[in-house]
Amino acid sequence: MTSSHILSTISARLERDTFIFSTTAPTRLVLGLNQRLTPVSSTTIHRWIRLITPTVKPFTLHPVTVHQFGIMSYAIELNGEDIPADSTEALPIGNYAWYWSDGERAYPEITAFTRLAPFPEMKAHNDPDTLFDVLPLVAEAVRQRDHHQCFVTGIVSPDDVGLVWVFPPYFIYLLFSYGDPFSSDPEFFKTASNAGFMHKRLMPFYLGNAFSIDVDDGHRVVVFRDMGSAQLLLPSHIFTRDGQGPDDKFLREHFRVSLQVNLLGGDICEDYDHNDILSMMEELGVEGEDYVEPLPLTDPRWQTVLGKAIFEDVLLSKTTVACLDDLDPD
Repeated sequence: MTSSHILSTISARLERDTFIFSTTAPTRLVLGLNQRLTPVSSTTIHRWIRLITPTVKPFTLHPVTVHQFGIMSYAIELNGEDIPADSTEALPIGNYAWYWSDGERAYPEITAFTRLAPFPEMKAHNDPDTLFDVLPLVAEAVRQRDHHQCFVTGIVSPDDVGLVWVFPPYFIYLLFSYGDPFSSDPEFFKTASNAGFMHKRLMPFYLGNAFSIDVDDGHRVVVFRDMGSAQLLLPSHIFTRDGQGPDDKFLREHFRVSLQVNLLGGDICEDYDHNDILSMMEELGVEGEDYVEPLPLTDPRWQTVLGKAIFEDVLLSKTTVACLDDLDPD
């Protein structure tokens, strides 16, 4: 499916196919989804958003058409009825806008949350390489509890599973913005209920937030990024058994952060700000209203993503001027 708007580096990397925009002018991408991997419904999106920002005001999603509104800038136009917030039907792939139920036209409060990088990318250069390693005392407690059984697949195989933190204690600072009653002491997270066995092929994808567990949807496995052949190991829902496996509260925190990693932001302006656009226009010789001699179309800069967007805008401007000239009776 070809997008009607230019995809940012993040949206392209995540292979997003469904987009939710703000009602501001110009519009801005609030979040994006890859439904080829994991289809979602309106009620699921609403629940996920409340997981990130519990005090979100009531809103509805409306299908929209996205139109060019300048260079790397877009406007939206309604093209259908609102999607009920409690709809459990799979959301059709496409473009939507976030409309406040009270009619306000403003950025959703979820835009105040910064999109996060996957856990490994947030590791600082001076951080120890062992920060993802499960502590020996915790590891022994997990062995006694789970007997080398993967809490995702249910497989029991000492050679094929490894120990993993459900929510790495190092990253507890990410939870502070949610206002949860978790202890600020990392020791609270250094417990067997925050660790478990996992198939070794799945571990890097879990720690990299490529998939996570939606506890509140029957422990559904949600895949955010293509995992290649390792994805075939994933069940639709994780293996659960009373008295075994990690605690739901830690799974939920991993999922909450994974939503922030994979869904939020990704607007094209994150790749190209106003100064980037003006600078390229100047290089191409089309900056200002009275430009005379643009660079030849053989110049490779016209073939860049930004160059093509500028060229399209120049053509649109010239076409508009020509049409106005034709309408001028003088």
